[in-house]
Amino acid sequence: MASRAALGVIATALALGSAGCFEDQFLSLPPPDADPPTTQRLIVAPEQFIEANFVVDSPGARVTAAFASAGEFEWNLHRHDRDDFRQFDVIESGAASEGTLVFEAESDGLWSYQWTNMSVAAGFAIDIELTLEGDVTLYSWD
Repeated sequence: MASRAALGVIATALALGSAGCFEDQFLSLPPPDADPPTTQRLIVAPEQFIEANFVVDSPGARVTAAFASAGEFEWNLHRHDRDDFRQFDVIESGAASEGTLVFEAESDGLWSYQWTNMSVAAGFAIDIELTLEGDVTLYSWD
């Protein structure tokens, strides 16, 4: 589990001018000691996204994300830069209406799965279930 100090640094960095992938939040960023749910069901508006942010404290941690929707979503796994959390590198991406994504961390840091509704006209419900294994903490849903 990530330490309170590590989560507090991330919360402070996000609160002090986060933009980019943390804007247009669907859910409020929880405080570091909150326990965000590992399951979500919500409607994502056209051209908007939902993102699961998680902190990996040591290599070997694993996050599995199972998702299903009536509409197609573009998804990606990305890692946020340590010095500027607004910057991130996409590691893996694809598009599907359902699937299971498995990530095994090779290094620590703030990682995110993001699903974007590519429809320009319709919102779609999406169900997402995360399974966390090892030294990883779900930080927030945005």
